[in-house]
Amino acid sequence: MTESSDLSRVAIGFAVAAVAAVVGWILFVLFPDSTAELLGVVLVVLTVVVGLRIGGNVARNLLPGYNVAEVAVEGPITRDAGGFPPGAPGTPDADDVVDLIEQADEDGNAEVLLLRLDTPGGAVVPSDDIRLAAERFDGPTVAYT
Repeated sequence: MTESSDLSRVAIGFAVAAVAAVVGWILFVLFPDSTAELLGVVLVVLTVVVGLRIGGNVARNLLPGYNVAEVAVEGPITRDAGGFPPGAPGTPDADDVVDLIEQADEDGNAEVLLLRLDTPGGAVVPSDDIRLAAERFDGPTVAYT
């Protein structure tokens, strides 16, 4: 995560909190003319706290803390995980890996694909499917073992 995105998150959070403070001031302090003003001040403070929480959530959703998608290829590369040679239990097959790469490509926040290869190899066609999916990724792709 970069320093500019951190600053953007903070700025968005403070902007939402400022709007919440103004709205709280108008609703709870400006209108009452009695002892409710004291309660109004308390409500403004509570509104600011709630606004900060909402602002933090909005900033977290607008500016996620990642820009790299990592996809792991583990075990022998096969068309189906139950084939030969058998992979480890829960090891995704080539079609699952291709789906993960395509999901990373559709994710607007993933600018880079990091492909972690922990495999002895495997079938040619499924391996080529993974290579083609990584090649179609819109952005830099880095593969490492």
